[in-house]
Amino acid sequence: MKNNIVFVAVLISNWAVGQISGIVTDESNGQPIPYVNVWVKNTRIGATTGENGNFYIDGAKIGDLIHISSLGYTTIEFSANKENNIALKPEINELDKVVVIPMKNSLEFSITSFKKPKKNRNWYNNGHYSLARFYGYKQEYERTPFLNQISLITLNAKKENVIFRIRLLEVGPNGEPSKNGLTDNIVLESQTGVNEIILDLNKEKIPIPKNGFFVVIDRLNISENNSFNKTAKMDILQPAIGMERTDQEKNTWFGFGGRWIPPLEMKEFLGTNGNIALNIKLTN
Repeated sequence: MKNNIVFVAVLISNWAVGQISGIVTDESNGQPIPYVNVWVKNTRIGATTGENGNFYIDGAKIGDLIHISSLGYTTIEFSANKENNIALKPEINELDKVVVIPMKNSLEFSITSFKKPKKNRNWYNNGHYSLARFYGYKQEYERTPFLNQISLITLNAKKENVIFRIRLLEVGPNGEPSKNGLTDNIVLESQTGVNEIILDLNKEKIPIPKNGFFVVIDRLNISENNSFNKTAKMDILQPAIGMERTDQEKNTWFGFGGRWIPPLEMKEFLGTNGNIALNIKLTN
């Protein structure tokens, strides 16, 4: 009888802790939403929906509190079942009213973080998380008040292209990245090896908010982004994101599980709090 009880307990344990799966759709039209990060709240356990909106979270268990926050949709939290059908409600974010200024594109101002991408030696790699670098407004931007271009460095160890996401966000009430986007989600590709990825924002006509903004890079935990590393004997999430080589003021935040960790606390979680390497061009 005792052996039977132990056997049943093991079965229950294996059933409770395993893989949580589901699909995320748009409540307004029923269409699947790709590349949404799904987290066990306040943990680094999570996954990203694929192109068909499906997700699979290893290491989660039934009853875990699941957190989903996606640009353009209302944040949702729920208790996990083995299989979960989640419909996100579209959300309209009201941006602050701005004075419409016609763009001339006759002047340019550069905020430089790196010069030669191929010489980068420091990376944010592996792990499913987001990185958000803050840029405050400065008087010297007055003559070039529009975002024109953003570039960053990636390292892709796979032969195939992999994807990641960029978001531009307003600043929240406590100085953290908010849910209000200056653009929609932008999905970009990284080819194999070290690459400089350039995002052209000229057509977006985005004025720099007076209280600053965040450039957010999301690492997407999908099967297509995993590459098996023989040395580590594990899957490594691609691509790695370049880190600034010079020691400047720390203004990069670390996001996971529905929370943001400020720069001065990042080292406890990642062992470093270096800024992500970003070059930004402004125009008038």
